[in-house]
Amino acid sequence: MATFRLTMQRGPNVGKSFEMVKDVMTMGRDMSNDIVINDAEASRHHARLTKQGSSYVIEDLGSTNGTFVNSARLSTPRTLSAGDVIGIGETISLNYESSATAPSGGTMVGNIDATVVASGGDMLSAKQIQEMASASASAPPEPVTMPMSQPSYDSSMPASSSSLGSDSLGKPAGGDNKMMYIGGGIAAFVLLCCCCPLVGWLAWTFLAPMLTGGF
Repeated sequence: MATFRLTMQRGPNVGKSFEMVKDVMTMGRDMSNDIVINDAEASRHHARLTKQGSSYVIEDLGSTNGTFVNSARLSTPRTLSAGDVIGIGETISLNYESSATAPSGGTMVGNIDATVVASGGDMLSAKQIQEMASASASAPPEPVTMPMSQPSYDSSMPASSSSLGSDSLGKPAGGDNKMMYIGGGIAAFVLLCCCCPLVGWLAWTFLAPMLTGGF
């Protein structure tokens, strides 16, 4: 439920508040007014306040010294906003205040930004939330580091040139060829030694009769 009040800033009763509880209220010097201003600047019936919707509309009632809103003299009715300053003549001013009670029981005063309760209990204004969202959208993305993969080797691939020059024991492959040549030479020598007497005997068997028969 909305509540409205006028608080005198300058005049005969500085600091006094007038609760606005009626749909139509008058103000002036006469005691029959809802808001009595006992000052020569105020006419007997100076101005009227009429509730319309969620605020009040003020109009001058033909006063001598005039009715003002934010230092502007009224010539037609004007809807008031929270924080407006009503002037009665040149020496009296009243501050117009309005507030509305939220369903949860909190109080919302006009012209105050909406707030949000963060998880930590801090109150964040709508402006702060907007700034945080803008900062998050403009922040550059963090670089993604990809893990380095280890090279894989296929066992079916032929060995490299460095591995061809050595056997499984780490010995040079040329050693096998050398041993093969040495073994072959030894075998030939043994075969020659075994065959020479046989060749000599065969030669002597065939040649001896020819030689003795000829002489």
